[in-house]
Amino acid sequence: MTVQICRAATGPTACYAERELKRYLRKYSGAAFGEGAELTFRLEVDESLPAHCYGWRWEESSLTLRGGSESALLCCVYQLLSQLGVCFSTEGDFLKKPFALGSLPESQDFSPYCRYRGVRQHINFPMDISAYPLREAKEYIRRLARMGMNAITFHSYNGQWHPYHKGEERVPAGHFFYGQRHAVPADPELAAAVDNRRAYCIPEVEAILEEPDKRERFAVYWLGQVMDTAKEAGMRLTLSVECQESTPLEEEKSMVREVLALYPQIDVLELITPEGGGDNSQPLSSSEAAALCRELFGGEAAEAALQSLRQKGREPWGEVPSTALDAPPPPDTAFFS
Repeated sequence: MTVQICRAATGPTACYAERELKRYLRKYSGAAFGEGAELTFRLEVDESLPAHCYGWRWEESSLTLRGGSESALLCCVYQLLSQLGVCFSTEGDFLKKPFALGSLPESQDFSPYCRYRGVRQHINFPMDISAYPLREAKEYIRRLARMGMNAITFHSYNGQWHPYHKGEERVPAGHFFYGQRHAVPADPELAAAVDNRRAYCIPEVEAILEEPDKRERFAVYWLGQVMDTAKEAGMRLTLSVECQESTPLEEEKSMVREVLALYPQIDVLELITPEGGGDNSQPLSSSEAAALCRELFGGEAAEAALQSLRQKGREPWGEVPSTALDAPPPPDTAFFS
């Protein structure tokens, strides 16, 4: 079948939507593209729709895909492909039924339950996207978009993807994994399966681990490139950073200004408290924690929550019950098989 794609919208995400539609039509239907088309796809941004809604309409031999925004238009493309039989996942895509352009679905509108759909990534671990080669990290983002996600949050710890100040000292970005090193074991089978040779990290960084200036520049470049991919894929982009209670206000302001300058792609800058509530050198006792819970949430709500935990055999903020230590270990999984 000869197919034609007409795109009225001109933004980067609309252009990407056209490329994605063409890619999958070619991949799974073998469609040819050119004049004298038997079927025409029209891609339009319809501002009469809410920004997160989308749908398609038949007009003779033309199917118009429309969205309330470019992001919604891209979601519409993936929704159509999904109904035609393409299954999208983080591992790639495959057909779950025969792909037939001759059996395109009827006109339909979609209003997602959630305006923003996505994941939050604390990019500070040696085994996830935090240590992917750049090309794989960008493809991971594209696959999330193909699964219908239109938002993503990245969390940067101080010194990881952005610099900060400790008094007069400037701590540069590039302190991956809190500055810790995770050595690659000297195992031939493992060496054949991973891209790293000495330490787990972004493979492109391994050669410059001992060069802080180059490491900082690459950290900012890597995250900026991943952000660019997310924006092209129509995602609402949030970057979160931690504010330390002990840090002087002017230092926090300086850090925020630098983050905004380094990453102009972000739509939302989220300021959060440190994980675990900050300084945990003096943890609350069980009775103190319960009293705080009652103070914050009121007696009835707190008592209901505490009672619920006790009914499940869990004493909140207490010691691990000895019976838990006697439980059999969980069954082996095939995660690494």
